[in-house]
Amino acid sequence: MELHGWHFGTKRFHEMIGKEGGSEGIDNDFAARSMEGFGAFILGRNMVGPVRGDWPDEM
Repeated sequence: MELHGWHFGTKRFHEMIGKEGGSEGIDNDFAARSMEGFGAFILGRNMVGPVRGDWPDEM
C-alpha cells in the first residue's frame, strides 16, 4: 500500500474503478501514461509475490 498509495487518489485511478473525482497533476499524468495501451493484465504468482519453487499446498 505504501508503494502505490499515491495512485489511489488520482483522477485516472478513479476513472478505472468507475468513480468521479480524483486529483490531477503530475501523479495523474504519470498514472495515465503508465496505463496507455494496456487492455488487460495476466497476473501470475511471480507478479504478486516473491514466491519461487513448488507450491507449498500441493500434496
